[in-house]
Amino acid sequence: MIALALQVVAAFNLVCTGQHREGPMTMATPLGSRDGTPFSITYRVDLHRGRYCSGECRSTEALAEVTQGEIVFRFDRAARGDPSGNITRVNRETGLYTSTTILGELIFSDMGECQRAPFTGFPQPRF
Repeated sequence: MIALALQVVAAFNLVCTGQHREGPMTMATPLGSRDGTPFSITYRVDLHRGRYCSGECRSTEALAEVTQGEIVFRFDRAARGDPSGNITRVNRETGLYTSTTILGELIFSDMGECQRAPFTGFPQPRF
């Protein structure tokens, strides 16, 4: 019974909503402002397996890092001489969601809040 209870706690969905902004690095909208376009994304998370999927959930990916304070879905560091990179994370205590992607001189930023929901499972393996 205890093992089953731990699995339930370790597997859940996160429904994240907020504002999306994009533009040149020099003209990027401040993260705290309210303008931008609304976004919504659902993550299916299994902390025990260290895996997640998002959107249509066609395949799973490894979580980049899990600490007591946050879940980091993706953390792609920039290559030497290339400023591009991405970090997507959620604060486990406040639900604050941030995703920032830098592609050369462009920045794409999502900021919002995530709500925990029941786990809806991962896709079944085809083979």
